[in-house]
Parts: sequence; C-alpha cells; structure tokens
Amino acid sequence: MALESLADIIPLIFLLVVWLLISIIWEKTGRNRGALRIYPLVIIYRSATLRKLIQRIGKKYSNFWRRLGVIADKVFVFVMGGGVLYITLNAITLISGSYFEFVGVPIGSRFVVVIPFVTMPMNKILIFMLAGFVLAIILHELFHGVVSVAENRNIKSAGIIISLGIGGGFVEPDIEDELQAVIDSMETNTTRDNIKKDCKASPHNLDAKTILRKFRRIVAAGMLANLILMLMFAGTLFGLGALKAYENYGLKIVQIDENSPAQKYGLRVGDIIIMLAGQRVRTISDFQNILSKLYPGANVSFLVLRNGTKIALFVVLAEKNGKAYIGVLIQQYIKSNIPIISNDAMFDMYYFLYINALLEFLVVIINVLPIFFLDGSQWLNSLLIEKYGRRGLRIGMTVSIIITLIFILNFIAPSFASFLVQ
Repeated sequence: MALESLADIIPLIFLLVVWLLISIIWEKTGRNRGALRIYPLVIIYRSATLRKLIQRIGKKYSNFWRRLGVIADKVFVFVMGGGVLYITLNAITLISGSYFEFVGVPIGSRFVVVIPFVTMPMNKILIFMLAGFVLAIILHELFHGVVSVAENRNIKSAGIIISLGIGGGFVEPDIEDELQAVIDSMETNTTRDNIKKDCKASPHNLDAKTILRKFRRIVAAGMLANLILMLMFAGTLFGLGALKAYENYGLKIVQIDENSPAQKYGLRVGDIIIMLAGQRVRTISDFQNILSKLYPGANVSFLVLRNGTKIALFVVLAEKNGKAYIGVLIQQYIKSNIPIISNDAMFDMYYFLYINALLEFLVVIINVLPIFFLDGSQWLNSLLIEKYGRRGLRIGMTVSIIITLIFILNFIAPSFASFLVQ
C-alpha cells in the first residue's frame, strides 16, 4: 500500500522539481523582468492586451461601472456578515456531527482544499468545477479592473497567475499606492477627523476619505461579479426544478471505503440508494437525517437500484468517531422527466448548474471574509481606517485573527470533535 501511495505522488514530485529548476534558470538569465515571470510554485504572465481591454471597457461605460461599484460597496457589509455566519454555523454543525441543507446549501460539510489531480481525481465534477472557477476568476478580476478605470484609476498591470495547477487572474490598480500612502502618513493617534485631510500621494489631489471609499468600491466589485454568477446558475437550476424537468430520485454511491460495512455486506459503486431503514431516501439531507438516528451495530435495510433492478440488502453498521458508519461516498442522483433528455444528460446539466452555483457561493462567502489578504480584509480595513484612523488597523487585525481561526475550524472540526470526545 505504501509503495502504491509513493507511486501516486512521484509524478507530482517530478513536476515540482522541474518547475523549481526552470524557475532558477529563468531568474538567473534575467527573464523575470519580462511579461512572463516564473517563481517556485508560481507562474505570472502580465498581459498588455488584457490591461488595454479592461481600460477600454471601463472608460466606455464608466457611469454604469461607477454605479455598480457603489452598489457593491453598500451590500458588501451584509454579504460579509452572511459569510461569517455561514462558516460559524458550519463549524458548529460539524462539531455536533449534524448535517442539513438550506435552499440547497450544505451546512455541516467539512471544507477540503481542492487540488486538481491530487486531492480530487479527474472526473466530470472536476471539469465542471474548473470551468466554473475559471469563469469566476475572470469575471471577478474584470469587475475589479473596470470599476478601477471608472473611478479614474489606471491599471498598472493585469494578467494570469498559476500556482500548483490552479489558475487565476489579477488586476493591479494604482489606487493601492495611494491607499498605502494614506496609511503611512498617519500618526499613531490619528482620529477620524484627520482622515479628511488631503493625501499628498494622490495625483488627483483627493482627500484620504475619498481615496478610501474609492478603494472599497473597487474591492467590492469583484464580490458582486461572483454574486451575479451565483444567481444565474442557481436561478437556472431553480427554473428547471419549478418546471419539474427533473426529480431527486435517490443517492448514487461513487466510492466505497476499503474494509467498510458497505464493502463487506455487498453495496457497490454505482448503486442508487432509494430506501434506508425502511424510509424513502431522495436527498443527501434525507440520508444524513436517517443515519443520525441509527447506532453502531444496528442491522439496517437498504433498497438500491442496480442496473435497473431493485435489490434489498442488510448492512450491519460499524462505529467511527462514536457514530454509526457505513463507508460510502454518495452524490445526488437525478431522474429526468423530459423524454428527449436522458437521465445521464439531465444529471450532467443539474450538476454543472449545482456545482457552479455552490462554487460561486463559496467564492463569494470566502472572499468577503475579513481574513488576511482576502478582499474582505482589505474592505474592512479601509472602512475601519476611515472610522478610527490608524487604530482601525489594529481592530482589523484582531477581527482577522478571530475569523481565521473559525475558518480553519471548518477544515479540522471532525478531528477537533473527536479530540473533545476523548
């Protein structure tokens, strides 16, 4: 088993070594001063064409983008509050071992770092996620850029960044230099009244308060882009459901743990669970609710659909972390109600919309959190600086530490819960 695991990571190790050697050569030959810059684990390409395109779009529809930035800034605080509420509730639910869904959003799911081909195998779901992620990043950075231009800010650079196979975009407006100058010029005892003074670093002779508000609008615009995408995906999915184009029929087993009760008692990958313990199962929430009432050692009935045939099985549940354990990884199974669309085609359509709606939701929620380096932290710090001067940075630091700890808990909550039980 150890040899098999080693064989799985050898290609990754080889890739990292080659990447490191290329980055060293690229640096030594002086090429890292050009458009393409290669660093260990990071590749950056600055595109003059993309920068000019963003500036052209921003100038052509400047009034529209400026209004959009104002709207984004006004709703940002509410979205941030929702994001903090979600990760807090998700962590508490994880620790308690519960699970439920609210308008299709899972609450009680452990966060996992998704690294293509490493933590997630190549499959349709990964392709759907990558497609949605690329779209999310492009639109996110585009909104940042065009609102920057509409706020009379130049774009210093724009381009693509790749790290460990995960791609993204970036836009660098020159207002960040002015913002830093505002912060650097403050004394320790700066109050909100001092913020009204002119900022000498501003080429437009703007006061510091105006610079801070422009910066917030630029930062908030990216969130609005992902929020719009989320509503588009979720709205289309809701529309298909309202038209009864599909129905949640059961749960498909996509993976079975080795030496688990599922493997021992005859469940198979591809089986569709339609009944558990004598109760109809249509959604993951149904499955989790029934399982939470069962106990280790119970002899539980399953009714599954296998290759079109219904099969009854009995599984004796095991124990894991003090709870009943089956050992299956499941996903929603969709049945098409449109004769010309097969179940598989409807499944692909459903999951493309669902995965991307959920992905955009998570991008919005995570990006607005006041965590170091994220948009939420930058937005909150600029607001606190406007309200409390330099002291606002210390308040922002304290908030970031607290929210970061809650966020980390979403990754380790099950292990944390097991530790508390012991």
